[in-house]
Amino acid sequence: SGAAQLDSKLGSDVARTIADLMETTPAHFEAPVLTRYQEGEQFALHGDASATKGAEWADEGGQRVATCILYLNDVPEGGRTVFDRAGISVAPRQGDACVFFPSHHASKEPDPLTTHYSDAAVDEKWIARIWRHADRVPPPFGLADSELKRLWR
Repeated sequence: SGAAQLDSKLGSDVARTIADLMETTPAHFEAPVLTRYQEGEQFALHGDASATKGAEWADEGGQRVATCILYLNDVPEGGRTVFDRAGISVAPRQGDACVFFPSHHASKEPDPLTTHYSDAAVDEKWIARIWRHADRVPPPFGLADSELKRLWR
């Protein structure tokens, strides 16, 4: 799969919209990443939270506490996001978002029910992925201070 940072303004606008929906600040979000899956590509089973409660990400905002996957196109076949332990499968539809919380809010322990994978793409699939961390995510992984100021004018 190919991944790239979204344009700075677009990425910060996406982060602001998601932050508003979650009643939080975009300062706690990593900059959104755009990913393209071509035929046959997939993402293996994984969890988005850290087993060390985010200790290895201490300088990048700490534990991941929310994930938002924005589906940017309809995918008629393949490419589902599958939560293996929860028994949930999400079909990519343009404009839909899959939001989940990979760690417990207070303890920061990973939630095993949020492990997931992406089925192999049959049709091309585009997503924007953004993670919310427990604390401020400084640049270059987080939004630039200039973008945060623009969002809060």
